[in-house]
Amino acid sequence: PLGRRSCAFVSNDPHLRRLGASIDAHDEVIRLNNFYSRVGDTAHYGHKVTYLVVIPTFRFLQKRGNEGDFVREFARVHRCMFRYQPEPAYHKKKTQYTKSELGTKFGCSYVPKAAYTMSMSALAAVRAADDPTRKRHRQKKSILSTGALAVFALAPKCAEVHFYGFTVPRPPYRPWVHDLKAEHKAIRAAFPHAVWH
Repeated sequence: PLGRRSCAFVSNDPHLRRLGASIDAHDEVIRLNNFYSRVGDTAHYGHKVTYLVVIPTFRFLQKRGNEGDFVREFARVHRCMFRYQPEPAYHKKKTQYTKSELGTKFGCSYVPKAAYTMSMSALAAVRAADDPTRKRHRQKKSILSTGALAVFALAPKCAEVHFYGFTVPRPPYRPWVHDLKAEHKAIRAAFPHAVWH
């Protein structure tokens, strides 16, 4: 985002209700991953998107077609960001592109290392506060969500920050490898004046 503007971070929660107009009223609307395949009525989800943050393991980056063209449109105006970092093999094995090839084919920027560092530090602080002995998390492995990384990478540039659909998943979502409860606490601690919808 350009900075000093009102930013809406919109997650993929399928249970948003009648928030489309509120979302679209923001200067910047940051959407995540394959949002366009999950949203329905624009009255609920809105249609505006000014910045796209995606993980390159999604299938829309592995084939030709409208979805790949969609990402390239944002790349042309420097309004997209990939997450690409040393993560468990689960994420790395699904993408057919190297980081260099991603840059050549799609041209998006990458989540800066500082955003990873901030995210992990905030998450560690929350976990330490919730579990001082740290026994429970010593063996627990989780991967930062695309939403959390988008927030720590882009929200510091925004004058106002609003979160839509950042909820712990409910059906039809399946359990995932993200510690979303801890992530949400970390985000609230880092951006205490943000508005949650």
